[in-house]
Amino acid sequence: MKISLLTVPFCIILFGGCQVYNSSTGDQSRYLNSTIDTSTAAGQRLSAATSVFRARCYKCHASKFASYSTDAQWIAGGWVVAGSPQTSMLYGHLYGSNVGGPEDMPQGETLSPTELGYIRDWILGIPP
Repeated sequence: MKISLLTVPFCIILFGGCQVYNSSTGDQSRYLNSTIDTSTAAGQRLSAATSVFRARCYKCHASKFASYSTDAQWIAGGWVVAGSPQTSMLYGHLYGSNVGGPEDMPQGETLSPTELGYIRDWILGIPP
């Protein structure tokens, strides 16, 4: 059996793109288990919100947000105001939030009412 000279480059192209994640850009956390403690109601709310972020936001923003695994990190980053979706920069950026923000994310997509609800309920549940 004769192997064509194009077989090797074809295999490199075909199988070279099969990396699950790029460990140098932070998107590894998109695919790995979270470090969020879900043993409490607060942890369950954060986990539900994070599932939306992973599915809808991390494809562009993993390097910025993927390491956030606590309410305190979101607050310290200036993205969330405890107990107040209306004044949280993160929530104001979401299409459909209707809180007077830019409502420009995710680009070219719309979050479902359920997805918005997970994020809203998570922020509301953070004690001020």
